[in-house]
Amino acid sequence: MKARWAAVLTALLCLATACSGKSDGAGTEKGGAAEFEFWHAMGGSLEQALERVAADFNERFPRVRVKLVNQGNYTSLHDKLVAAAKAGQSPVLAQTYSDWNDEFIRAGLIRKLTPYLSDPEIGWENDGLTDIFPVFLEENERDGDYYSLPFNKSVQVLFYNKTLLDRYGVGVPTTWEEWKEASAKLTMAKPEGKGTIVGTGFENAVYREAYYYALQAGGRFFDPESGRSTFNTPETRDGISFVQGMLRDGIARLAGEDQYMSVPFGRGDVAMYVGSSAGIAFVREAVGGKFEWSTAVVPKGNRQVAFIQGTNVSMFDTGTEEQRQGAWQFMTYLLEAENSAYWAEQTGYLPIRASALASDRYRDYAKSHPEVEAASLQLQADARLSTVPLADVMDPVLIKEMEAMLLGFKSVEAGLADADKAINAKLAALAAQENKR
Repeated sequence: MKARWAAVLTALLCLATACSGKSDGAGTEKGGAAEFEFWHAMGGSLEQALERVAADFNERFPRVRVKLVNQGNYTSLHDKLVAAAKAGQSPVLAQTYSDWNDEFIRAGLIRKLTPYLSDPEIGWENDGLTDIFPVFLEENERDGDYYSLPFNKSVQVLFYNKTLLDRYGVGVPTTWEEWKEASAKLTMAKPEGKGTIVGTGFENAVYREAYYYALQAGGRFFDPESGRSTFNTPETRDGISFVQGMLRDGIARLAGEDQYMSVPFGRGDVAMYVGSSAGIAFVREAVGGKFEWSTAVVPKGNRQVAFIQGTNVSMFDTGTEEQRQGAWQFMTYLLEAENSAYWAEQTGYLPIRASALASDRYRDYAKSHPEVEAASLQLQADARLSTVPLADVMDPVLIKEMEAMLLGFKSVEAGLADADKAINAKLAALAAQENKR
């Protein structure tokens, strides 16, 4: 059964890229240095932090040079990586999600990192690999080989307006029941009479989070034995209904035209919202000292789930050996303890290595910024969600059905039934197509 679904994933990428051959690589020899490109999707203060790390790397290693190429958002990055592969112009390095790597590995587009890890001169196996938290490392390995290394990892947390909660005597919610009650109490006209405050905010990306609320409610969404989608269960219906109900009752809202919830949160338009811990830097900027705020563990459904997000860094099978060795140096440079701590400080992402978390630098930072603590506490949840099997098949269907359910155009039961039907039809068609190969 596992081989069948591996074949299906291979077919997906081959359809998208026409299984094109390797490229000469995105990179050049510049001023005697082997220059290579790193395609990424970091913006704002995140990009500024990455630029600082890249500049330090280029100064420290003059024989190689990393060129950062911002490809917009993650959807754009993925689409451009697929298009580049088709054209034979893949970059040497790129941010990639684990499910993207499932596609890229089976199409032969990215290189195994195991030879670099074990190399007697440039290897990193003993010095660094064992220092990376297993929760971030495990998704980078396939059948005993590493194909990527973790980079920007975050977890969903609850952002809350401490000033507002204190003013109205509302405690930080810890369960779904408390969350709904707090949201109702905090939904009100603004004291100055200009606009309203809504209790809870959800990012627009909540349309992609059916997996998360399914698990929080005690359900599941995929049966690996049968290879079928299993969203339409009582538990998952309860999970989606919880979010739908708060939106329907007007005690929750989406980011909408604001794009990200840090914007209305900073204006004081929402009392709480669920979002990535990487949003800390953006919230800090948006609030700008107007009120006290902090973060907490996301309120618990039937079980507490840590929704781990973020990308890894992969080396594509392209470029010269000098470029690839330079790229390997940059991958490990990103994960040096000092750089990992700096990256976490500047961005709100989690320290990838135990030594970074335990460093004096990060400890001092965390003491003066208590809002970062919740992310580490969230990782102690009952369960974790980091990778989703066949997400590239399920996502388009789920986004459509989640939007219909959360906006009230469909009942939750009808939406999940339609999601299972459409996903399973797509999986069956892909399996049949692969069987003909």
